Amino acid sequence: MIRENITRTDDGSAVEPATLAEVKNYIKENYGTDTVEDTLITDMITAARMFIENETQVALALQDIVYWAMDEDEAIGELRLPFAPVNTITSVVRKDMEGTETELTLNSDYYSYGLENDWIRLNKTWSTGAVDRDPIYITYESGHATAAAMPKELKLACMKLVAENYVNRDSSVDWSISSVPYDVAVWIEHYKRADF
Repeated sequence: MIRENITRTDDGSAVEPATLAEVKNYIKENYGTDTVEDTLITDMITAARMFIENETQVALALQDIVYWAMDEDEAIGELRLPFAPVNTITSVVRKDMEGTETELTLNSDYYSYGLENDWIRLNKTWSTGAVDRDPIYITYESGHATAAAMPKELKLACMKLVAENYVNRDSSVDWSISSVPYDVAVWIEHYKRADF
């Protein structure tokens, strides 16, 4: 059984799918120049984007990801990285129980492949000659540098989620019905990555 953990960070300059002006225009609410509302909507944009990313496992904004995986039963041979597309892999590190880290070499100790570079194949025999079940740490960059590069349906889903949450501050539907607007669920459904 593979145990895993994911840490996502950005440097605060990540481009969101929609700008404050675009979302305010979409909401069609005129609250004047109230900066408190601007801050609220800006936070809602980020929250909506993160919800969509978690639902689809597609990174919209540029972010650095550290993916940790360990199999207690056998050496890991292959992993699919969460949050595609994978732009660049910064490092793949094996860390033994004593804390000794061994950085693995691309095209020797591991291989990256797939349409979105989201698969990692680890050699069973490392360049050090060891075969073990040590945890693997994969650090990589994922996401898009511009809003124009992001899927348009996901941008629209983000704006719809913000509008829904801005206009309806309480739960807008009965508990027995999905709390995500139907059209948002439809827009993000075909972007969901299989096996996540």
